[in-house]
Amino acid sequence: ELPEPGALPSITLRADSLLGSFESVARANRRSASWHHIAEAGTPELRIHHRGEDPVTLRGEPVEQKKTVREFFRRNRYPMVGRVEDGNLHEYMEADQGVIRILFPEEGAKGPTAQKSKESMTEMSKILRGKYLITYREVDKNSPDVKQLAGSKSKLPLAIIFQKPTDKKWFVYRDKIAADPMLKFLQQVEAGTITAASRSEPVPASQTGAVRVVVGATLKRECFSDTKDVLLEIYAPWCEHCKALQPEYEKLAQKVNDFGLEQYLMVAKMDGTQNDSPVSGIEIDGFPTIYLFKAGIDKPLKYSGENKARDLWKFILDEGANMYEIQDHMTEYRHRMEL
Repeated sequence: ELPEPGALPSITLRADSLLGSFESVARANRRSASWHHIAEAGTPELRIHHRGEDPVTLRGEPVEQKKTVREFFRRNRYPMVGRVEDGNLHEYMEADQGVIRILFPEEGAKGPTAQKSKESMTEMSKILRGKYLITYREVDKNSPDVKQLAGSKSKLPLAIIFQKPTDKKWFVYRDKIAADPMLKFLQQVEAGTITAASRSEPVPASQTGAVRVVVGATLKRECFSDTKDVLLEIYAPWCEHCKALQPEYEKLAQKVNDFGLEQYLMVAKMDGTQNDSPVSGIEIDGFPTIYLFKAGIDKPLKYSGENKARDLWKFILDEGANMYEIQDHMTEYRHRMEL
């Protein structure tokens, strides 16, 4: 009789001998499942069985190929619909697939609506297998999961979608937990027509000073402009290098204001300990990190020079989309001053 799964999935090879393909994958993932071999003549068969779900099976010659067995295990190592507990969320977030986290209200987890939703989750998991993992959890509306990912005024149930588990951006689905509308929402996510959410401080009520304050929620709107170059410093309040840069950065921003260059260039900053970027292509490998967003260009350029106002200014004039407009404006400004 085939072994039944417990907390871990049961993975069973039925073959006349222990195949090297199976043994290799089992050895590399021995803590992720319970592995079994049943000596049996006939066509080789590999079965992965999660508790409460129908087993999935690989048969014949592919079972003898290590690459195929490894991919079969990767696609099926997690349940089609997995319940998240405090101790196992990291397992899903470390997977190499997208993750859909569905959050139900605590009082509704055993009700008919939640049960019906679980049927929809199973339906979606069959379609999305290998691309997205589907998880669910019962939470209080004031839980950190809800507040940090969807906002304190959000209503449950809802779903949080990570295209990659390590992403610092996500998508919030607030409609009915059902296969058809959720799959349509995912299509829009994949097409790039849905705006991602990310960690963000509140949007500043007002702006003071020459350096404009950007937060995660305003980064895309503020930094990607068709007409204006934007220099963005991503800093940490505790960073000594950032503190040393501050007077130089403010000096640069004041120069922009003094010369009346605001229509061509904006100098901005964002606290990287409190905000994440909702767009890809912005990597923070230390503080300060400085990017130039060229007008009309959707890929920012990372700065690697000295943290001095003159070097930053040269970088803008050498690389900015508005370099000629800025130079012409400054020449005209100097002529006016001479008169």
